[in-house]
Amino acid sequence: MHSKKLTPGRVVLYAVLLLGSVVMIGPFIWMILTALKSTGEVSTFSWLPTQFHWENFAEAMNAAPFLRYFGNSLLLTLGETALTLVFCTMAGYALAKAPIRGAKGLLNYFIALMMVPFQIILVPLFLLVKSIPLFGGNDIFGQGGTGWLNTWWGP
Repeated sequence: MHSKKLTPGRVVLYAVLLLGSVVMIGPFIWMILTALKSTGEVSTFSWLPTQFHWENFAEAMNAAPFLRYFGNSLLLTLGETALTLVFCTMAGYALAKAPIRGAKGLLNYFIALMMVPFQIILVPLFLLVKSIPLFGGNDIFGQGGTGWLNTWWGP
């Protein structure tokens, strides 16, 4: 078995990695500790709550139907993943095996589209979903209502 020597450079690397991990995990610890505080205690700075209020989690779960939200998210995620796998597999197979003129250009186009971050298309996608004609109170021109917002069709 080959053991690595502890060099000064390795010590510095481990120190930087340890500091980075503390910086990354700090907000999560702060979130959990703040969730255990009383309402009055949240506005003042202290790391630890004076008394742990575990009932805050029960109140949060009763404030909204989180299990329903989770079920909706799970159903949509599984459905979208399954459909994406089916259609992308078929498209990939067709691009790889079928003698399509311009297949390389089409493949490069799809690869370029995957490089566009979702945050760039988020606002235009929201506006598109909001202005679907004849849905959610919208008229024929997509004005005056909410379109597909808050529906299964346009999450």
